[in-house]
Amino acid sequence: MATGTRKLAAKKKGASRVPSPSPVAGPSSSLRELDTLVAEDNSEDVELEDPASVNKSLLPPAETTLPELPESSDSEPVSDSDSDSDYPIMNTLATTSLPHGLVYPAGAYPYIPEMSESKFTPLLFLEYQRIVEDHAAGLRHPPTDGKALLKAVKASFNQNMAISCFVASLGNTLSGKTFVEFVDLMRERFLEKDWDTKLRVEMREMKMKDTERFMDWLQPMLSKNNCLQGTKSHFDTSSLL
Repeated sequence: MATGTRKLAAKKKGASRVPSPSPVAGPSSSLRELDTLVAEDNSEDVELEDPASVNKSLLPPAETTLPELPESSDSEPVSDSDSDSDYPIMNTLATTSLPHGLVYPAGAYPYIPEMSESKFTPLLFLEYQRIVEDHAAGLRHPPTDGKALLKAVKASFNQNMAISCFVASLGNTLSGKTFVEFVDLMRERFLEKDWDTKLRVEMREMKMKDTERFMDWLQPMLSKNNCLQGTKSHFDTSSLL
């Protein structure tokens, strides 16, 4: 009886015990859990690729040092127009078109391009002669005389079929001519007969208009008279005005 009473008292005593509540997680415990997760994530080792195994084709090309070029012994560049060649190279990449149809290549003698013979005029031949002589005078090594000048420009005659055929018809007789003499031969061949006399008559008929300025009238007169140089029809200064 006593034993049963003690067991019952023990059960009542055990039943009266209430389990203590677990502590509530506060902000500090949440931060500790987050730090733990980050630490675990960072703890994983990341294997770096061996530099030797990297595909070198994906790398940028290394800088290449170019070999130094030897310095030229001639410190002053030589252009085509200043060379000692008797036949300057015709540079057609940079040309200048002049009045009356002439073409002036860079670094070469001016020439008469392909055109109809009807466009051959006294002024064309005058301008051609003047510009060729000016070009030759400006060269570092100009032709020594008129014969050398004719030899220097002979290659440019192929730019015009009529002139090229005329040169071929002259044959060896051209070898003893000067450049000025050759231009006179072209005037005789391509210009109408008595062209100088007709040009002189044309000049005499030029009258200045009342509304025209003196210099505007005089300039064409002087140009025409320059075309008559070397002919019997040329006006001297006293007879021109």
